[in-house]
This record gives sequence, C-alpha cells and structure tokens, in this order.
Amino acid sequence: MKKWLVKCGMLAFIIMLTFVACGNENSENPSDEDNGYDDISENPQDTRERADLHDLVTREVTVARVNGIEMTAKDISMMIREAQIMLQTEMFEMTPEEWEIKVLEEAVRISAISFIFAEYAEQMDVFLTAIDEAELRESISAIEEMYGDMLEELLFSDNIFGVEHLMHFFRGFMLADKVVHTIVSDPTLFAPFEQYMEEEVVLDEELFAAKHILVMNDNFSGLERGDDEVERIANEIWERIQDGEDFDYLMFEYSEDTGLFMHPEGYTFTSGAMVTEFEEATRELQIGEISEPIVAFHGIHIIKRIEPSDNPADIMRPWGIHVPTLEERMENAVYSAFQIKIENAEFEFLPTLYTIPVM
Repeated sequence: MKKWLVKCGMLAFIIMLTFVACGNENSENPSDEDNGYDDISENPQDTRERADLHDLVTREVTVARVNGIEMTAKDISMMIREAQIMLQTEMFEMTPEEWEIKVLEEAVRISAISFIFAEYAEQMDVFLTAIDEAELRESISAIEEMYGDMLEELLFSDNIFGVEHLMHFFRGFMLADKVVHTIVSDPTLFAPFEQYMEEEVVLDEELFAAKHILVMNDNFSGLERGDDEVERIANEIWERIQDGEDFDYLMFEYSEDTGLFMHPEGYTFTSGAMVTEFEEATRELQIGEISEPIVAFHGIHIIKRIEPSDNPADIMRPWGIHVPTLEERMENAVYSAFQIKIENAEFEFLPTLYTIPVM
C-alpha cells in the first residue's frame, strides 16, 4: 500500500504554497529588503504577532492537553489556517474575540488526530523507521528544490517556522499512515473497525480495456513536427505492427503517452472516461484486435483492445465518479473510528492557547 496519506498531505501543502507564491508574485508592493519578519508583512502588528507565534513555537509552549497528553504551539500552528478556513462562515456571527477563541480551539482539535494516532501507535508498537525518515527527507528535498529561496517565506506565511518544523507535521502524517496500514493488513486488528465500513457501491457499468501507442500532436508534445509528420510516424509504427512486430515492444519504444509508466498493462475504463474517439475505436475492436491509426484530441492512437483488469482499483471512470475499493473502504472505516475518538476525547485548553495570535 502506498503512503497515500503522506502524499495527499504533501500535495495539499504544495498546492497551498503555490497559491501563496502566486499571491506574492502578484503583489504590487513587494519588499526589496531582507528584514527578517518584516519582509513577510507590511503591517507592523502582523509582524509582531508572527514574531510572538514564532517565540511560542520555538519554546514549544504547552497550550492544551488531549486525554492528558500535552500539545504545544509547535503542534498546532499549521492548523490555525485550516481552522480559519473551516470557520470562516461563522466569522460574522460572533465578535472577533469569540471567533479567534473558536479558531484556536478548533486548531487544537484538528491537530489532536495525530496524538490519538500516536497513542495507538505506541500500543501497537508501530514507529517510524530509518527508511521512513529517509523517504521524508527525500520529499522535503523535493519541496526545497521546487521553491528554492522562497520556501522559508512561504512556510512562514502558513505559521511553519522552518523545514524541521514542517517535518514535525509530516511525521504525524506518516505515523498515522503506518497505523492505518497495520490495522487494515491484519484481520484481527481490523475487526473492531469493521462496524464503521461503508456499504459497497456496485455500479451497473460496461468495462473496456486497451493498450495504445500515442503519437502526440504539437499542442501536447511541445514539438514543432506538424500534423503531416505526426501522421507519418504513426503510419510507420502501424506498418511495423502489420509486418508482425510486437505491439508491446513498439508501445514502450515509441508511445508518447505520459501515463504509460503508471499503466504499463493498459487502461481499464468505463464509458465517458476516455476521449470519444478512443472509446469508440475500442468498442469496435475484438479482444486482441488492433486498430488502424485513430486521430483524436491528443494526437494519433493505435489501439489494442485487451481483457479488463479484475482489480477494482484499476478502473478509470469519468471525472467525479469514484467507487471506493475494499482497501479504501477499510481505511475510511479506521479514520471514521478515530474521528469518533477525537469527538469523545477529553480536551483541556490552557490559558497559553489564547495568547496565540490569529491572523
């Protein structure tokens, strides 16, 4: 099982950084000086509040307890922004002071999931290994390479004070992922969670499957070959297939499909998941039969119809339609159970919590 939770968490984080970066690039009055906190905000009050939060995070001041476990400003700072988004519709239903209190308490509740998972991990003797740490370092390095000198400022704008602080949050994601994987992989451990499983969704749908060789048009390849050259290349590949050369060999050698490395055994799909020309051509083929070159949206396809995969996770459906696999339903059951644990947890909000600025 892939570490989907970590990857989703990191993806969401990257999207957030990109959004902030775009906002900074579009600013009409960018700061030209490197003044520490001053280059993050032109508002002196915001600058002071950021500095105050940085101090609380650095000193790891305890701000709350969940089931008796201490939580610090370092543990919740990143979730303040998420809490603000969740509660933004309530902003005008109460005073600013009341709203800020609610945001801080919600940030604690959001952050508490990592502590509940950590508590469970200790009971199960699940922990992060040196391999996990190496994977995390690799992911962080990729983020550093992506954003370069902007990263520190972007992290700071989301209440994250440096790469090590970011890793602190991601370790929580990774440990939760390992706990879920351990539970789902062991029928005995999963038994108490089975009651939270969603009912299986069964759709009455026709399945198709195909491999293809794609020669992209210039709009997608970025090359300036022209339609005639694209057609010539596709026809040449088609003639080699007609002469008896192996389809798979030619596919791996010449196909320009960017999804090939993820779908080397072909695509299993339902109606509407592929461009119309691709689906219609596949429908007209018998299993094992190969089409002539087909002109479609992305370029020219040579399609070989194959037997559909028997793995539900392989099925591609139109955008917005998703049928959870058994593994996903089991994972969701575990998360549902842990969400209930959060709702039933004992929270103690300390006075220091309310010294955290909400910006």
